[in-house]
Amino acid sequence: MGICNMKCGELYKSNNGEYFEILEFLDNRRIKVAFVKTGYVTTSTKQQILNGQVKDKYLPSVYGVGIVGDGKISVMGKHTQAYQCWKNMLARCYSEKLKNKLLTYSDCVVSDEFLNFEIFEEWCKNQIGFGADDYDLDKDLLSHDSKIYSRETCLFVPKEINSFMTENKVNSGIFPVGVSFHKRVKKFSSNISLNNKVTHLGYFDSIECARKAYVDAKNQQAKVLAERYKDKIDIKAYEALVKLNYM
Repeated sequence: MGICNMKCGELYKSNNGEYFEILEFLDNRRIKVAFVKTGYVTTSTKQQILNGQVKDKYLPSVYGVGIVGDGKISVMGKHTQAYQCWKNMLARCYSEKLKNKLLTYSDCVVSDEFLNFEIFEEWCKNQIGFGADDYDLDKDLLSHDSKIYSRETCLFVPKEINSFMTENKVNSGIFPVGVSFHKRVKKFSSNISLNNKVTHLGYFDSIECARKAYVDAKNQQAKVLAERYKDKIDIKAYEALVKLNYM
């Protein structure tokens, strides 16, 4: 079958079982096609069409939910920072292997927008801190205890701030975060991580008092971090740290 024997509107089937339609003959070699299910449009050759080698990049292919689309996922064989960040985000939410290890992400999901790598990649390009080695993607600062990675909840922050936000999610057993029982002194101990070091806040007669010491220190540290990184973070991150109020 030559290219002249093909017709616009004809349906073909890819090796993945997805049907696509011939839209237009661009020249003697390139043919524009569209997948019926997703509407993804791409160009192909006669041989690729006949062999079913046309791929629908709008089909979920990363952890069963992520859509790559036409986003740029690699340069010279190495994944781009945007793609690696996106893939790691999906892994935390949808990789069964990781979710069994990272229990704090067990109920987390990614918004429909961010399931599309093209959209996530474009969003990243406009974010302060994106591309810097010492910055991480954070979803908790703008929306405390959020379970959703989305345009509204995410931004990039220095690792110190990201760790500061993550600490409050660590499982501390039967006691609130920051509180433990010291058997030798028979009192409740309060500890917080400050400047990447554990700082002892004191011993207390009750869980409530120990927790209050932790919360007060946490709220104060948020303001310290806000001023420390004021000129290096998004204004929304700065304002969220200043207003942060743990309970």
